[in-house]
Amino acid sequence: TITQQYVKNYFLTQDRTVSRKLKEFIISIKIDQQESKNTILANYLNTIYYGRGAYGIETAAKAYFGVDASKLTVAQGALLASVIRGPAFYDPDLGATQKARATARVNYVLDGMVTEGWLSPAERAKATFPKTLLRAKAAKAGVVGYITREVRNELTAKLRLSVTDIDRGGLRIVTTIDKQAQAAAVKAVNDKLPSAAEAPNLHVGLAAIRPGDGAIIAMYGGKDYSKVQLNDATQARMQGGSTFKAFGLLAAGQKDISTKTLFDGHSPQYFPQFADSSSNDRFTARGGVKNFGSGSGEQFGKIDLRKATAHSVNTVFAQLNIKLADGGTQASALRNAAILAGLPKSTPGLSTNMSNILGTASPHVIDMANAYATIAAQGTKATPYLISKVTSADGSIDYKVKKDLTPAFDKKVTADVTDAMTHVVTEGTGTGAQSLGRPAAGKTGTTTNTHAVWFDGFTPQLSAAVGIYLGNKDPTQNGTDPVTFKNGRLISSGVTPVDIWTAFMKGALKGQKVLSFPPRAGLGDSSLPPPPTTVPPTTTAPTPTVPPPTGPPTPVPPTTVTPPPPSTPTPTAPPGPTPRL
Repeated sequence: TITQQYVKNYFLTQDRTVSRKLKEFIISIKIDQQESKNTILANYLNTIYYGRGAYGIETAAKAYFGVDASKLTVAQGALLASVIRGPAFYDPDLGATQKARATARVNYVLDGMVTEGWLSPAERAKATFPKTLLRAKAAKAGVVGYITREVRNELTAKLRLSVTDIDRGGLRIVTTIDKQAQAAAVKAVNDKLPSAAEAPNLHVGLAAIRPGDGAIIAMYGGKDYSKVQLNDATQARMQGGSTFKAFGLLAAGQKDISTKTLFDGHSPQYFPQFADSSSNDRFTARGGVKNFGSGSGEQFGKIDLRKATAHSVNTVFAQLNIKLADGGTQASALRNAAILAGLPKSTPGLSTNMSNILGTASPHVIDMANAYATIAAQGTKATPYLISKVTSADGSIDYKVKKDLTPAFDKKVTADVTDAMTHVVTEGTGTGAQSLGRPAAGKTGTTTNTHAVWFDGFTPQLSAAVGIYLGNKDPTQNGTDPVTFKNGRLISSGVTPVDIWTAFMKGALKGQKVLSFPPRAGLGDSSLPPPPTTVPPTTTAPTPTVPPPTGPPTPVPPTTVTPPPPSTPTPTAPPGPTPRL
């Protein structure tokens, strides 16, 4: 009843317990006995929440229409009567769905007033849906706006709080965001991302997670939430590109495939398992795979998985995926490893197609940061979280996070994968990260046609992912154009994302100990063929010196040389291209 609603809001807490409900019932009976219905209704209207931060009819009238409650029209009053039922469902400024609900509800209220005789049909005909003021927006929402939105989402998902519960106020929320790390994220993007004059419409997402814990300590979802509400760290999706090769290494470790295993790195190569008959591209249809680079792609000879990781050699990882599938066409080992590391099963494109090792799936930036955090944590997967504690002024809420940790990979597997990924920094595509000045591992990623560029990496204390794509005036077309500078030059995954990641990690880890990664375990090394034996050079014993004869020399008969019969010369194949190591 209205009386019970008034009692709950004015006298009691919002907790859903039997004892609170009993108190509400008893107080309601007393109120009914002591006050008239009109007084109870007036008190109710002066205490109820209407949305937009407004409690009471007077503040609601100003929030929605900019007038005093005494100046409300019938239609305006009908809308406020409607939003009482659920501001998040009926505030027309929240979206087309809410406006449609509000319109139907206002019509219901006005028609009911005619039925009850409180409004004439002529007055009803003049009452049209009222125009509302725009919801007040933070003038400088900035980067923090994206974090605030994620906090609200987590309050709804984990604490089951409604929008009304959150807007009512009285909550004290402690997040996992580290002030130093967050400042470093903003500075790194501002300093290292090309300016709008150099490269218009670039979008960058950055997320950083504490390994073995799941705490999100920094997030960059965009420049200004008040202007763009899409969070590039948690909502935007980009193909992962070569960052998925790390999952191939994890799957290999699970099968005791040594990271010292040698593969042929020349480019291009053709694999029946990669053939796509539905493709209009002849190269793809025939199962062609080439390394990054112009023409035939970068050339390599026989190299192991560590060097292939360092230089992101596609032809080697294609062979690895075939090996993981035991020669079949279902690459389930990599998909399972990616999910086990922390990628959601629902990630678009995360299938068992053989090309999945080249990053055909489209994850969120935060998902990649979390998956790499599993490697950094020596195989322990954590569920990311942003809220560590919530209390309410009335004491009805006292929440503390319960960390969700799961053993995912053997420590020996992650030790070997980490070792391989350090080669990306020490000698490969991510050498710019060496300036961090502490042990680091990671992987660059460039998608087909450079629709996105990445660098995801970690130290023992922190995992972070950086993804960049090109925005579009039509948000549905975001990420469909190559990431380029204004002059058309492609942005390299080994430069801009690496620079942002390195600058961020420097700031975030400032003052923390320099820790080392665990040593390489050497899984599968014992199964490798022995290295070729080197035969030592043969030493010929010296011939003793014979003193020359003292007499005249003995004449030697001339030697007759018989010429060989003429033969047909054997044709020699023209020399092929020399692979570059």
